[in-house]
Order: sequence, then structure tokens, then C-alpha cells
Amino acid sequence: MKNITIHHIYTSPKHHYFTREKFDVGDAPTLEHDSIELKAGQGLKDDRFEFSKYPITFFSLEVAQEVCKNMDIELDIKLFR
Repeated sequence: MKNITIHHIYTSPKHHYFTREKFDVGDAPTLEHDSIELKAGQGLKDDRFEFSKYPITFFSLEVAQEVCKNMDIELDIKLFR
């Protein structure tokens, strides 16, 4: 077993990614949570992908930091949502 730490939990009740130009997120809000309800076979409560086949994505903080370092931009982790 390995210990992991979840640094951030984000959801969004809607999205516009599939019908918009690249990087245009429209007015889709990104909501950060201290805790959230997770149900087996459903996903994160009130998220846009709550009942989809793959409702959760885990993303390494170290990878996000390295991407931003290589692109010479400031880290804003919710942009990786």
C-alpha cells in the first residue's frame, strides 16, 4: 500500500468543451470542495459526469507543476480540471 494525498477536489455542474473552440470554457464554473459525496457506480455528487462511465480523474500535482515549469507559466491547478 502507498499513502496518497488528495490536494484538491473540483466539480462542475456543466461544461461546454465539446461544442466550443479549444480553451474556450464558456461560463462553466469550476467549484472546489473541502469534501464531497462519492457513491460507487455514480461518481461525484452534482458533477457534470456524475453518472458517466469514467466520472473521476486523478491528476498528479507533480505532473501539473512540471508542465507549468516547462511552459514557464504560473501553476493554477484548477486549469487542469
